[in-house]
Amino acid sequence: MKEICMKFRVLSFLLINLFFIEASSFPSPGDPVCRLNFTAFPYKPIGGCTNVEEKIKNWNTFPITNCCQNALLVFTNALALRLFNNPSENIFLAKDQWSNCSGPFRPQQNVSVQTCGFDSFYYGSGKCSNLKLENIDKNVLEKCSIFGSSSSSSFDDACGKCTNAISKEVDNLVTDLGVRGNISDEKGVCLVAVVVSVLAGKMNLSTSADDFDRCLPALANPEPVNYIQVKKSDLSEALLAVTLVMIGLAMIIMLIKHVTKTKKHIKKEKTETLNKELAVRCSGLYRFSKTEIENAINCTAADSKQLLGRGSAGQVYKGMLPSGQLIAIKQLFRTNTSDSFAREIDGLSRVRHANLVCLFGCGIASGVKYTKYNV
Repeated sequence: MKEICMKFRVLSFLLINLFFIEASSFPSPGDPVCRLNFTAFPYKPIGGCTNVEEKIKNWNTFPITNCCQNALLVFTNALALRLFNNPSENIFLAKDQWSNCSGPFRPQQNVSVQTCGFDSFYYGSGKCSNLKLENIDKNVLEKCSIFGSSSSSSFDDACGKCTNAISKEVDNLVTDLGVRGNISDEKGVCLVAVVVSVLAGKMNLSTSADDFDRCLPALANPEPVNYIQVKKSDLSEALLAVTLVMIGLAMIIMLIKHVTKTKKHIKKEKTETLNKELAVRCSGLYRFSKTEIENAINCTAADSKQLLGRGSAGQVYKGMLPSGQLIAIKQLFRTNTSDSFAREIDGLSRVRHANLVCLFGCGIASGVKYTKYNV
């Protein structure tokens, strides 16, 4: 295990050294071969830059880390100073000239063109890299020159107007140039071109760029990678829709419960009313319970119902009382009304004839009406 750890440390050491050897092969900013002048805006190291690794495709229009934001301000001010002295030049250096400035900064070896993803900031790398000062809308410089003026109530207000103008100009440039494919890289290059043009314009106007430099980090607004971005208006509409759906479902459930409860109550009231009516009309008849009715119908050894016949009002089963007396049990269909059932019992209980069966009793079980006759 110790041997594996030792080999891993040696390999890591070799890789780190190889990285610095490769980086040191490029001249650092400030070397004589680098044609940019960093004396007016020198690089000042900041903390937390021991492990810098950014790619322009991961930007949201501006570097994410403070380290690369600091480095970009140094490069953009140097490019702006170059254009201030030669306004007809291209905004970006040629590729070989840019390579002469792409080594690490001497005060902070971990920050360089490679580590911050500035590799494509040279003339000819894309459509945005071919821009000149004349291609940038002068309105951006106007919007970014209101810091401390009476037209701006605060720094945040002025910074907001400036960054909005920059973002809008970047989008316009990408559209006008017909950028296709790798839009994120091109937008990063266009952003640098717009920032350089504003800085060069401020030098022409002899105005300080300190407020503008402090405002630029406001462009950095990294979007979460593993989350879906939802607008506040869309979120409010979604919550409102969910709330309305839940209220609607709750009302439907309450309505169903109310209807079901009402039906049960009505059915119970009808049954109670019928029982009271039968008790008054047929006081001389025996009132069978549910258990007595079921035992009488299932009286055979096979314990199964014996159907004797079927009519329009119901069907008749063979039954037997505990005493052994055979009876006929008529089960009325549920479609029969309570009034017809009461009239039938009332009429049959008053009739006596040799050719008619005699009504012996009646009963109601689970809403089903029964009449019993002597056989």
